[in-house]
Amino acid sequence: MSAVLFRFLALFFGVYLLVLALLYFFQERLLFVPSKLDEGFKFEFNAKFEEIKLSVDGAVLNGLHFYASKPKGAVLFFHGNAGSLKGWGKFGEFYTRLGYDFYVFDYRGYGKSSGEIRNETELMSDAHAMMTRVLEEFNAKDITLVGYSLGSGLASNIASKFDVPRLVLVAPYFKFDELASSKVFFVPKFIVKYKIPTVSFINEATNTQISIIHGKFDDLIEISNSYKLAKYLKLDDKFYEIEAGHNDIFYNREFEQILEEILSR
Repeated sequence: MSAVLFRFLALFFGVYLLVLALLYFFQERLLFVPSKLDEGFKFEFNAKFEEIKLSVDGAVLNGLHFYASKPKGAVLFFHGNAGSLKGWGKFGEFYTRLGYDFYVFDYRGYGKSSGEIRNETELMSDAHAMMTRVLEEFNAKDITLVGYSLGSGLASNIASKFDVPRLVLVAPYFKFDELASSKVFFVPKFIVKYKIPTVSFINEATNTQISIIHGKFDDLIEISNSYKLAKYLKLDDKFYEIEAGHNDIFYNREFEQILEEILSR
């Protein structure tokens, strides 16, 4: 090997290792895209609701509780990796119209929630705290978990720990680290600190009916993730493949009809 080639390879691998180190220590900035809200921001929705302040280790999470007139139960919704309750809260009207109280919380650093996401353990602990808060007003047997995108892994984790009747996964991933690694071809999976193995969690949710809804045209979390998850579903679980993408799936009438069917069981 010539000296020039050796120096080139040394420089190349040195730069590569530096890039990997930067990605490892600053990956939260790429994985999580929060929208911040001022503490004094006033939410406005077409349904009765109140704000929730949930104290967790080192932070205070902001949440919303929407009220149905005669609730049949509650829906705890885990949202995606972007935005804030300013946008996610608008889905409260849909669920209350179906007769369910609706709870949704912003993760650390999102909306009015303080702090920042620092590791997977803390993220899962916060999700557990959200569930515990809903359990103050509803029994586990009356709570449906809905997780979208990033939130699908969190909802699955909670379903593996609590005996809830229904888990709805919208545009889920098989394993979060595999998904993140696939988006940047030169990043090995071990660099991603957030493993979030949805497949492992649904295997542990043995008493919960699981429904997966995924858009055929999803180019962010490809439907192949749900094809793989579907292999681990129980006989009475459901997999729905619909004509939708990633961000527009909530505005799809077929999606709404499927949710109405699931929540009427």
